[in-house]
Amino acid sequence: MNVTKLDKELRKAGIEISGVNSDGVVWDNEGIEIQTRKDVKSILDAHDPTPSANKYKGKKPKDLTADERNEILFAGMVDEKGNIK
Repeated sequence: MNVTKLDKELRKAGIEISGVNSDGVVWDNEGIEIQTRKDVKSILDAHDPTPSANKYKGKKPKDLTADERNEILFAGMVDEKGNIK
């Protein structure tokens, strides 16, 4: 599991969490494990742990979707020339 990406994916889906770990355990704001909940499980099943840097390396920002561009911009993966690091 890529805990940073998984955390973002769960929050983007509107699931309120207090944290996740690399074993796929997800806690709600009350500290209760919720990884078996249907909505959480569907995100866990679809989760791609590939680091963003590897996933987009060699691509041009213009060829990415808006969500993909935001992911790399916020992760600081663009150099001063606009190339993906």
